[in-house]
Amino acid sequence: MLHALTAAEDFKKADAEARIFFHGIGVLWLPAFEIRKDKFCEHYGPLFDSVRDMVAGACHFCAATRFGAGDAALRMGVPLLGEAGGHHTVGTLAAEGYHLIVF
Repeated sequence: MLHALTAAEDFKKADAEARIFFHGIGVLWLPAFEIRKDKFCEHYGPLFDSVRDMVAGACHFCAATRFGAGDAALRMGVPLLGEAGGHHTVGTLAAEGYHLIVF
Protein backbone atom coordinates (compact mmCIF):
# COMPACT_ATOMS: atom_id res chain seq x y z
CA MET A 1 0.00 0.00 0.00
CA LEU A 2 2.80 2.39 0.83
CA HIS A 3 4.24 2.09 -2.68
CA ALA A 4 0.86 2.79 -4.26
CA LEU A 5 0.30 5.84 -2.05
CA THR A 6 3.75 7.28 -2.68
CA ALA A 7 3.40 6.69 -6.43
CA ALA A 8 0.05 8.51 -6.35
CA GLU A 9 1.65 11.35 -4.43
CA ASP A 10 4.44 11.55 -7.05
CA PHE A 11 1.88 11.69 -9.87
CA LYS A 12 -0.04 14.40 -8.05
CA LYS A 13 3.09 16.49 -7.46
CA ALA A 14 3.96 16.15 -11.16
CA ASP A 15 0.44 17.31 -12.04
CA ALA A 16 -0.09 14.03 -13.91
CA GLU A 17 -3.53 12.48 -14.08
CA ALA A 18 -3.74 9.25 -12.08
CA ARG A 19 -6.45 7.26 -10.32
CA ILE A 20 -6.40 4.67 -7.55
CA PHE A 21 -8.64 1.60 -7.79
CA PHE A 22 -8.98 -1.03 -5.07
CA HIS A 23 -9.35 -4.65 -6.17
CA GLY A 24 -9.07 -8.03 -4.47
CA ILE A 25 -7.92 -8.16 -0.88
CA GLY A 26 -6.65 -4.61 -1.34
CA VAL A 27 -10.17 -3.36 -0.61
CA LEU A 28 -9.46 -4.08 3.06
CA TRP A 29 -7.27 -0.99 3.13
CA LEU A 30 -10.43 1.13 2.93
CA PRO A 31 -11.84 0.19 6.37
CA ALA A 32 -8.29 0.17 7.75
CA PHE A 33 -7.75 3.78 6.72
CA GLU A 34 -11.25 4.71 7.84
CA ILE A 35 -10.71 3.59 11.45
CA ARG A 36 -6.89 3.91 11.63
CA LYS A 37 -6.54 1.56 14.50
CA ASP A 38 -3.14 0.10 13.61
CA LYS A 39 0.26 1.80 13.55
CA PHE A 40 0.63 1.66 9.75
CA CYS A 41 -2.67 3.43 9.11
CA GLU A 42 -2.07 5.93 11.89
CA HIS A 43 1.35 6.82 10.47
CA TYR A 44 0.43 6.81 6.76
CA GLY A 45 -3.12 8.11 7.18
CA PRO A 46 -2.07 11.66 6.26
CA LEU A 47 -0.47 10.34 3.06
CA PHE A 48 -3.69 8.48 2.23
CA ASP A 49 -5.66 11.66 2.93
CA SER A 50 -3.40 13.67 0.62
CA VAL A 51 -4.23 11.41 -2.35
CA ARG A 52 -7.80 10.59 -1.31
CA ASP A 53 -9.18 12.64 -4.19
CA MET A 54 -7.42 10.23 -6.58
CA VAL A 55 -9.38 7.19 -5.33
CA ALA A 56 -11.76 6.39 -8.19
CA GLY A 57 -13.41 3.25 -6.89
CA ALA A 58 -13.33 -0.27 -5.55
CA CYS A 59 -14.40 -3.57 -7.07
CA HIS A 60 -18.02 -4.17 -6.10
CA PHE A 61 -17.66 -7.92 -5.65
CA CYS A 62 -14.41 -7.74 -3.70
CA ALA A 63 -15.53 -4.92 -1.40
CA ALA A 64 -19.20 -5.70 -0.83
CA THR A 65 -19.43 -9.46 -1.25
CA ARG A 66 -16.07 -11.08 -0.63
CA PHE A 67 -14.20 -9.01 1.97
CA GLY A 68 -16.91 -7.01 3.79
CA ALA A 69 -15.42 -3.61 2.99
CA GLY A 70 -18.37 -2.25 1.02
CA ASP A 71 -19.90 -0.24 3.85
CA ALA A 72 -16.57 1.40 4.67
CA ALA A 73 -16.06 2.22 1.00
CA LEU A 74 -19.47 3.85 0.77
CA ARG A 75 -18.98 5.79 4.03
CA MET A 76 -15.72 7.10 2.57
CA GLY A 77 -17.45 8.06 -0.68
CA VAL A 78 -15.59 5.44 -2.72
CA PRO A 79 -17.86 4.17 -5.50
CA LEU A 80 -18.30 0.43 -5.92
CA LEU A 81 -17.53 -0.44 -9.53
CA GLY A 82 -18.78 -3.32 -11.62
CA GLU A 83 -22.28 -4.69 -11.80
CA ALA A 84 -23.95 -5.26 -8.45
CA GLY A 85 -22.23 -8.28 -7.02
CA GLY A 86 -19.84 -8.40 -9.99
CA HIS A 87 -16.14 -7.78 -10.46
CA HIS A 88 -14.59 -4.60 -11.77
CA THR A 89 -11.46 -5.70 -13.59
CA VAL A 90 -8.19 -4.15 -14.65
CA GLY A 91 -9.12 -5.33 -18.16
CA THR A 92 -12.01 -2.88 -18.04
CA LEU A 93 -9.62 -0.11 -17.06
CA ALA A 94 -7.21 -0.99 -19.88
CA ALA A 95 -10.11 -0.99 -22.36
CA GLU A 96 -11.02 2.50 -21.11
CA GLY A 97 -7.50 3.68 -21.99
CA TYR A 98 -5.82 3.58 -18.60
CA HIS A 99 -2.14 2.67 -18.36
CA LEU A 100 -2.00 0.29 -15.43
CA ILE A 101 0.45 0.13 -12.58
CA VAL A 102 -0.44 -2.66 -10.19
CA PHE A 103 0.88 -2.81 -6.62
